[in-house]
Amino acid sequence: MPIVTLSTDLILPKEFDQRFVEFLGKVLNKPAGNIFVHINDNQRVSLGGVLNGQSTVIIEIKAIGVLNPTANADYSKQINDYLSTELDIPAGRSIVHFIDLNPGFVGKAGTTMEQLLSKK
Repeated sequence: MPIVTLSTDLILPKEFDQRFVEFLGKVLNKPAGNIFVHINDNQRVSLGGVLNGQSTVIIEIKAIGVLNPTANADYSKQINDYLSTELDIPAGRSIVHFIDLNPGFVGKAGTTMEQLLSKK
């Protein structure tokens, strides 16, 4: 159940959401239907505080049990390549923040993921 936030100065078409979720599902090996995504487009996003016409993307991925330093390096490359192809974002204009979540600190369906996972 990854929770993903993407912030950018670009204005993204509505179709981007579905394509992005399908891509993330493949990268993280999770069903697309289990991925929560929050797209913040048309934001004032910069690198070094400079708004110079080059688009910038900040992504935060929070997940339970799929993030680790080795996997994150691979995820980062795949995401960077996707942003380059899909949004024409240069390699140095995006950053991904990976956050490994404790299932006891994630609530869903009136309980916690820890409780839900223990019932499987």
